[in-house]
Amino acid sequence: MNFSRKARIGHSGTVLALDISTEGVLSSVGEDGRCLLWTPEGQIIQDLNVNKEHGSSPDDCPLNSVTFNPSESNNFYISSGTQVLAYDMRKCSSCIVNFDFNVDEINQLCVNDTGQYLAACDDHGEIKVIDIQESRLFKTLARHHDNICSSVQFRHKKSWQLLSAGLDCHIINWDFSSGKPQQLFNINDCVMKNSEENQTLFINPPFVHSLSVRKDGKTFATGLGNGEIGFFKFQGKKFECTNKFKAHNSEVSQVYFFSPDTTACFLVSAGNDGKINIWKETQTEQKMNYELCQELVHCSKINWIACSSFKTNSIFVADQSSIVHVYEQQ
Repeated sequence: MNFSRKARIGHSGTVLALDISTEGVLSSVGEDGRCLLWTPEGQIIQDLNVNKEHGSSPDDCPLNSVTFNPSESNNFYISSGTQVLAYDMRKCSSCIVNFDFNVDEINQLCVNDTGQYLAACDDHGEIKVIDIQESRLFKTLARHHDNICSSVQFRHKKSWQLLSAGLDCHIINWDFSSGKPQQLFNINDCVMKNSEENQTLFINPPFVHSLSVRKDGKTFATGLGNGEIGFFKFQGKKFECTNKFKAHNSEVSQVYFFSPDTTACFLVSAGNDGKINIWKETQTEQKMNYELCQELVHCSKINWIACSSFKTNSIFVADQSSIVHVYEQQ
């Protein structure tokens, strides 16, 4: 695969998070307290000064996460501190509703496939599940993460299952209808036990920085603080680690399942080593494997990635700069 690199310039501070709508619109948020919406061609169609609207300075409330509603592509959600702000792309002059349920800074937002529920995980180790349609707090998932909850994802094709992971090295599968965990998994239970690995783990523990769930809902991947990617597969309501390998020379900050067509599935990983790796899924008789098919040297620590096959296969990258970089397949 050959990629060309382009830059989208518009932010005045570090870009922290990205998401892409089903219509190919890119949203980017950052330390400048702004959210930019971009056309598939790269033009800015909205520039929202979110913190100014709510009387906050960017230093107080950087925008850590943004996500579109998969069932209603005009609606998107931004996290600012402990708040979740809901917007309609057709009338962005002010937010539709402000949800203020989290007790600590929010790290990631996600919306389930039906567009009814939004999850927000925070530094307190809690996940707030919000009923978007009724504008109310639906459930608080708490008391099981001992540290920062860094990532949260709904499980595709499973109405009431949600995955969370954090800097306590735990992955939890929740039944968010009852608010109870169905499985608690310590990533340390599947790390290699030789002395060299243990020394590496002491310096870089396998904190879970990122989760990505495959579209079939049966498999998910994790980006770990020791430079590894972990792969997990569900058997019923329980999952197990099926594969794990060294992928980067430092922390894996992002993993993202990407299926540009119905025949191929890729995993894109990004790390603090400034590299973006593209892994192709291969099936053997024993298990699913992933082979490295492309390495992009980005040369900067990466905060967020998002992938899209709208018009062209593209990887969008937020790093330590104010620029959104786009790698387009030629």
